[in-house]
Amino acid sequence: MKNKKTKKNLFLFFHLNMFFSSIKVSDRVHVIKKCYWPILNIAEKNNIKIGLEISGQSLEVIKKLDVKWIKKIKSLIKRRLIFIIGSGYSQIIGPLVPYKLNNYNYRIGNEVYKKILNIKPETLLINEHSFSRSLVDIIKKN
Repeated sequence: MKNKKTKKNLFLFFHLNMFFSSIKVSDRVHVIKKCYWPILNIAEKNNIKIGLEISGQSLEVIKKLDVKWIKKIKSLIKRRLIFIIGSGYSQIIGPLVPYKLNNYNYRIGNEVYKKILNIKPETLLINEHSFSRSLVDIIKKN
């Protein structure tokens, strides 16, 4: 009996956060160069689809520090090698903040994704993996 090869599905994604507590503001350019560029290069050189979860706020910082990275990611998004996973404007813990703030966070995040990358993410990562019932309505709206 022949061994049938089965197609395996793999979804690889990375979390990009310029506001991670251990990243000094002075190290942000280094993080982009040593951590974020290699992800784009792997996707492009190996034709691998990669998801990137990034807040609108982190995206704005990267744009200020390395516009070439933004141009490259936009190119890879068009080629369907990079998929953006939305997470709002800022990485906040939804259940701990008021409904209006959560709604505003996702709405502004979508505006930033559109402005910088010309997309609206189709996939969302709930910040800090902290879910609450009110987030369902907010996610539907945004």
